[in-house]
Amino acid sequence: MAELINTSLFTDANLEAYYRFETGALTTDSSGDSETLTNTNSVGEATGKYGIAADFGTGDHNKDMRRSSNYGLTGVQDMSFAFWVKLNTEISANSYHIFGLETTLTTARYLFFDYEYNGGTRRLNANVAGTSTTYNITLGTSNWYHMVYVRSSNTPSIWVNGVSVVSGTAGTGTSGDNRLFMGRNTAGNNDAAIILDDFGIFSKALSTSEIQELYNPLFLGGPIIF
Repeated sequence: MAELINTSLFTDANLEAYYRFETGALTTDSSGDSETLTNTNSVGEATGKYGIAADFGTGDHNKDMRRSSNYGLTGVQDMSFAFWVKLNTEISANSYHIFGLETTLTTARYLFFDYEYNGGTRRLNANVAGTSTTYNITLGTSNWYHMVYVRSSNTPSIWVNGVSVVSGTAGTGTSGDNRLFMGRNTAGNNDAAIILDDFGIFSKALSTSEIQELYNPLFLGGPIIF
């Protein structure tokens, strides 16, 4: 596994924000762009994929990380969000809002990335301006998952553990705000009982090799045989 700070992507010009969620610095942007988060209602610390991570608690916690910013991302440009996530509580109803971005820039769009309980089927849902791209998966509470949302040429895709699992289409809905939310949605609903770590925001579509490097550098060369 490779923490983003230890990869070539840490110095990539398209890295717009990077949240390592380390002790005493849960809100710090390590990219150098000073996109500092606001910690609402005391998001805590937990053992992370790397060091410490942001712990959003269990159940209806009313906690989130947020920033009033569009990160310079226009509605239809290429972009990527890469992060590690682990559940505190498995979902049994409604949705966990993992993160979302709204922007009022030209041709404005919004993105809500959720883990849902859809009539008994657990799934990831990337809602891009009113159109959903979904992937059925049960996460459980034991494992960390590396997830990447990519939008390339206005086509959204979801990657899990270094593999592209689904692609879809983007909608045309618009937003009246500039803001990023993690852990619940912008209306203060759909609290996510999750732990987040190593969250990077890019103003480009990450390539297959870049995504696989973040998940596991050995992935690129295949298995090592001793």
